[in-house]
Amino acid sequence: MIAHAIVAWLVAPPLDLGWRGPAECPDIGQAHASIEQLLAGHEPPEDRRVRADVVLERTAGTFRARVHIDDGTTTGERELEAATCEEVAEAAALIVAMAIDPRLAGDSEPSAPTTEEPPIPVPPAADDDAPSSSGTASPPPLIEAEAPPRASVADDHPRDRTSRARRLRFVGRVAGGVGYGSVPTASGLVMLAVAIAGERWRFEIDADLWTPRRRRSPTNTSVGVRVTGWSVGLRGCGSPLAGRLELPLCAGVRLGALHGIGFGDLDATREVAPWISAMFGAGLWGWITPRFALALDVDGLVAITRPAFDLQPSDFVVRAPAGGIRALFGPVVRLP
Repeated sequence: MIAHAIVAWLVAPPLDLGWRGPAECPDIGQAHASIEQLLAGHEPPEDRRVRADVVLERTAGTFRARVHIDDGTTTGERELEAATCEEVAEAAALIVAMAIDPRLAGDSEPSAPTTEEPPIPVPPAADDDAPSSSGTASPPPLIEAEAPPRASVADDHPRDRTSRARRLRFVGRVAGGVGYGSVPTASGLVMLAVAIAGERWRFEIDADLWTPRRRRSPTNTSVGVRVTGWSVGLRGCGSPLAGRLELPLCAGVRLGALHGIGFGDLDATREVAPWISAMFGAGLWGWITPRFALALDVDGLVAITRPAFDLQPSDFVVRAPAGGIRALFGPVVRLP
């Protein structure tokens, strides 16, 4: 155990790190792991010692990091912002790693310690009328060679945070709820969906199944029809908010079928009718972690086709309504 601690101390990066943030953000152990991974394969200068202080904060819909760097010769502070705390923590870890080894910023060689050049004597301008008090010429003034400016850590730029925030992600969700608009009466339904998403948008395909409902003929109660519905939908959504809370506004189209089976004093005949509807909806999504959320969606349905089932000889027609609604609630998983 003691030998392990000594080895860990010897290979640890020359860093004094302070790290504070909300509970859902990466902690200081994860920060050290990220910095060590970024420095893998690099050997920082032996005399390099960096003090870094990182504060992660949650703001309205985003996360912010304040990074203060002191590498012994220069100090600087950066503010970063991203949609998730993981992204802003990664960018902060990169800035700290670049402070330890500036080659990560694209330099071919690390910044070498500044060395002073020997003084260069500069002869004075000729002036025969101004002898020194001792009667000899004054020694020429010395002008020290000016050391080349050293790049400040605060001027280094991390990897493009914007492109990372806007990278594509995959979203999967399951939901259950109630609806009206396909089968004759209000019904329960379940839904599965997958989507590709950006920071404020997503394109989603989903499939739902409506539980069977029965309707008896008002003129002959001994007969009726049992109706089951299903549909597949494609829709696009955009949200005015991005972060822990989203308010998606969606529009799309649904294609499906209604299955009718007669019961009672009838032959058990089966009929299938196509069902097409336009869909408009709104939702409320709350991200508990960067990869897990709970979502509530309410969608309005406008029938393009209205399937119907005719029960003969009772002269009774079961027809899908011209419009409907569905409300769904369930978990959401986002990767990566």
